[in-house]
Amino acid sequence: MLASAVAVGVVVAGTGMGGDGAAEARAAFEEVVAVYREAPALTDRMAYTVQIPGSPVHEDAFEIGLGPGDACEVRIGDFESVAIGDEFFFGVGGPRPAYVGVERGAGFADALARALDGAANLAAPPHVYMREGAPLDRIVESFGFGIAANSNLARTEIAEVEGRSLRRFEISIDGGAIELFTDPESNLMQAMTLRGTPPGAPAGAEIVVDVSFDPHIVDPSEAPVAFETAGRIRADSGRQLMRTGPEVGQKVSDLVFETRDGSTTRLSEIDAEFVVMDFWASWCGNCRFVLPATQRVSEWAAAEGLPVVCLGVNTDEEFGTRAERLAAIDAWWSDLDLGFECVIDKDDAAGDELGVGNLPAMVVVDRSGTIVYAHAGLDKEAEAHLKAALTELLAGE
Repeated sequence: MLASAVAVGVVVAGTGMGGDGAAEARAAFEEVVAVYREAPALTDRMAYTVQIPGSPVHEDAFEIGLGPGDACEVRIGDFESVAIGDEFFFGVGGPRPAYVGVERGAGFADALARALDGAANLAAPPHVYMREGAPLDRIVESFGFGIAANSNLARTEIAEVEGRSLRRFEISIDGGAIELFTDPESNLMQAMTLRGTPPGAPAGAEIVVDVSFDPHIVDPSEAPVAFETAGRIRADSGRQLMRTGPEVGQKVSDLVFETRDGSTTRLSEIDAEFVVMDFWASWCGNCRFVLPATQRVSEWAAAEGLPVVCLGVNTDEEFGTRAERLAAIDAWWSDLDLGFECVIDKDDAAGDELGVGNLPAMVVVDRSGTIVYAHAGLDKEAEAHLKAALTELLAGE
């Protein structure tokens, strides 16, 4: 498979760069963009794997449709995002199919963010930025999928990969690099590898994303982009659609957690005015951003003598054995240099009660068992937001 060759960096031979590498790369990349923007219609299956230290490999795929015109469709699992004309729809399948509709506005990615309203972190693939005619720098940035910062085209070359001549683009990012391979004749994308340490993650916590593409230029009548509302419930917001409580003011039961030594602990046994619960899973790349922020909040609370306890809550895992789960937790706590306690949400009971449907999820509960702060999904300012919320809550006591 080509993707596996790219993943290990097997480039047998390549041409020299010559001249201004970045300018040459931009000129060649404009030709790639033009194909995706001007094709009458195009379909692609963008399959990817994500490797995070101490975690099982996560696999999934985007099913993508472009055209006619600026119509765009992206499906992954039970999620479907469709932009047609001035309208945008985000739908969820399963036993209770539902959808949210918003104006397309500034574009597919903007509409997706508004439709989700913070209920999930779904990145739009580069295809839609190319189709909509986004600026070149924004298109290049989209190859970072929200986990890489400062993406810049660095250079290009023709390289031999598994007996095929492909155009290789190198995209520099903070803490790593992206390799994108395209067919030099059709200018269609073939494979990609992202290697890098996300901002805020400790040195050595490298994430590897391997991608394979299967693009086909087709007649618009063969793969029309459409969204069917019949038989779906229309939701008012992404949060309602995806059931991503918890909600501030919600009362919780005396939650029971399993400790790493095999015993149990209850929420009521924690001696604190406020308990900060950071729900996370080993397959969740964004959790690597938030857990270090929770660690800093824990250190801040201890240094200030505040009646606050931070707790990592490992949930929504699929390990075959408890030993495998413990090994993953230990690896994360070691890699991220975390010192606050982590417990296990056995059978996902706590997450289910609180309505945690998107990770990471942050929940703060007061001594009475009432949720006083909650955030679902990635919050790149989690430390500042938590400190501000706790400071206000403590001042109001």
